[in-house]
Amino acid sequence: MNRILPPVERPVSSVSTPADDARRAALNLAEDAVQSRQVAEALNVELRGHAAQFESLLNAVPLGVYLVDADFRFRHVSPTTSAVLGGIPDLIGRDFDEVIHLIWPATYADDISRLFRRTLDTGEPYTAPLQIEQRIDRDATEVYDWQIHRIPLPEGGYGVVCYFREVSDRVRAEQQIQDLLTELEQASRRKDEFLAMLAHELRGPLAPISNALEIMQRSDGNPELLPQLRATMQRQMAQMVRLVDDLLDVSRISRNLLELRKERVELAPILQQALEVCRVGAEHARHQITLSLPPEPIVLYADRARLIQAFGNLLNNACKYTDPGGRIELRVERVGDDVHVYVKDNGVGIPAEMQANVFDMFTQVNRTMDRAQGGLGIGLTLVRRLIELHDGTVQVSSEGPGRGTEFVVVLPVSSRRIPLPPPPADEPLAIDSLRILVADDNHDSATSLALLLQVAGHQTQIAHDGLEAVRVAEMFGAEVVVLDIGMPALNGLDACRHIRAQAWGKHVLLVALSGWGQAEDLRKSLDAGFDAHLVKPLDYDALTRLLAGVKRN
Repeated sequence: MNRILPPVERPVSSVSTPADDARRAALNLAEDAVQSRQVAEALNVELRGHAAQFESLLNAVPLGVYLVDADFRFRHVSPTTSAVLGGIPDLIGRDFDEVIHLIWPATYADDISRLFRRTLDTGEPYTAPLQIEQRIDRDATEVYDWQIHRIPLPEGGYGVVCYFREVSDRVRAEQQIQDLLTELEQASRRKDEFLAMLAHELRGPLAPISNALEIMQRSDGNPELLPQLRATMQRQMAQMVRLVDDLLDVSRISRNLLELRKERVELAPILQQALEVCRVGAEHARHQITLSLPPEPIVLYADRARLIQAFGNLLNNACKYTDPGGRIELRVERVGDDVHVYVKDNGVGIPAEMQANVFDMFTQVNRTMDRAQGGLGIGLTLVRRLIELHDGTVQVSSEGPGRGTEFVVVLPVSSRRIPLPPPPADEPLAIDSLRILVADDNHDSATSLALLLQVAGHQTQIAHDGLEAVRVAEMFGAEVVVLDIGMPALNGLDACRHIRAQAWGKHVLLVALSGWGQAEDLRKSLDAGFDAHLVKPLDYDALTRLLAGVKRN
C-alpha cells in the first residue's frame, strides 16, 4: 500500500531578492531530498512487511512452492518443498540440478531438469500430474498436481516457479473407484453369461421332454413307445433337478450354510451309487466304466449323500468330456491313513493353461458352439468344496488336449469306533389307502400329483388356495394334506397353522411341498407345524416313506 507523505510547508515572503530566491531554491532541493529519502524508507518498510506476509503465507499453505533463478539456483523454498525434496538443509542458493540428482535417479532427474529449462527458455508453462515412483529415500509411490511457470525477477531476467500439492490419496481413491467399476462391469458380464448359460442348459432337457409329450399325444399313447419315452423324460428330468440342486448347494456353501451329516460309512457302496448317477448317460454314450476296489473295506467318517454327489459329479464330468465308446476308470487305493480315489478318462483332456482353473466357478473346458458339453460350470467347484469339507483334497492332471484327464481325491480314513449303520431295507413299503388333500395354486401341479396318488390307490381332493385347503381338509376328513407354501388367499404356512389349531387337525400328516428348499425355509415350515418339508420336483419315494408312517386313530 502506498503512503502519501504530508507536504512540507515553506514560508513565502511578498518581497524577494535574487539571493533570497537562490537560497530558497537550495532549501527546497534539500527538503525534497529528505522527503524522497523518507518515501524510499517508507516504501522499503512496506515492501519488507509484504515480503514477510508473503513468506508467512507461502509457509502456511499446504502447497509446495519453490523458485529457481536464471542460474538454476534455489531462490525460495517452502517448508513443504523441503520435505518433498528429501529434507536437504540450506537449499537456498544451491544448484537445482545437483539437488534433484541427489533425490531421484538420473534419468528421472534429467527429465525434470529439461522441463524447467524449456519453461525458462520459452515461457511455456507445464501443468500435469507428476507421478514419483522411484524416490531414493522412500518406497511408496507419490502423485502430485504439479505446475511450473516462468516469472520475471526483481533484478531483471526470469526464473522458474514451481508449485505442487500431493494428491496420492485422491488418485488412489479414484483408482479404487475405477477398479470397483471394472469389477462391477465384469460381474454384470458374468451374470449375463451365466443367465444365458442357465437358459441354454434348462432348455436342453425341456426339448426332449416336450418332444416326448408331443409323441404321446400324436401316437394315442402307443404302449410300444411308452418305455422309451418314459426313460427319456426321467433322464432329462434328473438332469434338470441336478442343475437346480447344484445351484442351491453352491449358494449354501458360499454362505457357509451347508451342514454335513457325518457318520461311519463304507466307501464302496458310495462309489457304486455314484456310478448309478451317471449310468444312463454312460450307457447312452457307450462308455466303458471299470471300478477297482481294494480287498479290505474302506471306512470313512463322512456325509454319505454329499460324497455320492461329489463322486457323481466327477463321473458325470468324465462322461461329458469323453467321446462315445471311450473308457473311464474308477480306482481306489489305501495309502497310509488316507484313501486315494482316481477318476481317469481317455477323453478330450485339459490344456495346461486351463488346469489351474477347472475348479473355479463357471469354468468349462472346450465350451464352444461346435463342442458344447452342457452344464453350468459349477460341478467341479462343488466337488472341491465338498471334499474340503471332509478334510480332503482333489487335484487334476492332464497331458494335454486329446490325452485324457485324471482327478485324484484324497480323504482321511476313519479311525472312529462308531459302528456302521445298518443297510437300508429293500422291502417295498405297505401303505393303506389314505384320504389325501393336495393344495397348490398351480393347477397342473396339483392335478398331476393327485393322479399319481390315485394310481397308488389313495383317495384325493384338490384345493388351489389356502382358505380352500382348510375348508376342504375338514369336509374331506383328510388324513394327509400336501400344501404348497406360496398360495393366494392364505399361504401354506398360515393354512398349516389353521389346520393344527383345529381338533380334527391335531393328528393330520402335514407335508410342505415347495420350490423353496433352503435351511431357513425348512425351519419356517417346522415352526408352522408341518411334519415334513419336500422340495419340488417331488421325490415320490420320500413322500411314500412319509405316507407309510401314517397311523389311523
